[in-house]
Amino acid sequence: MSKEVIFIEDEDTQNIEKEKQNVFSVYANSFRIASGYSDTIITLLEQHPDGLNTLGRVRVSPQALKELTNRLKEIVEDYEKEYGPIPQRKANTKKVVKKVVKKEIN
Repeated sequence: MSKEVIFIEDEDTQNIEKEKQNVFSVYANSFRIASGYSDTIITLLEQHPDGLNTLGRVRVSPQALKELTNRLKEIVEDYEKEYGPIPQRKANTKKVVKKVVKKEIN
């Protein structure tokens, strides 16, 4: 099992090294997102000619999702300033809505 050192910086600590075990890294070229009131689940996928492989899932709170969204937007803007527009691919953005119906049982 490999070990990876990460650096954590916040208001209370700066550049504190923490040794983390079970850290994994994957390359995903596709994803699915399911969202509810208390969390959002991002499923990381690898798309290839034979289909899709599910690589893992990340479950985040609404607050973390907003932070992630803002940071990703900054990263894309910086990338496009440096290298030009990123072409968009046709994505399956079909929104699936599940309706919950309550029935009274007598």
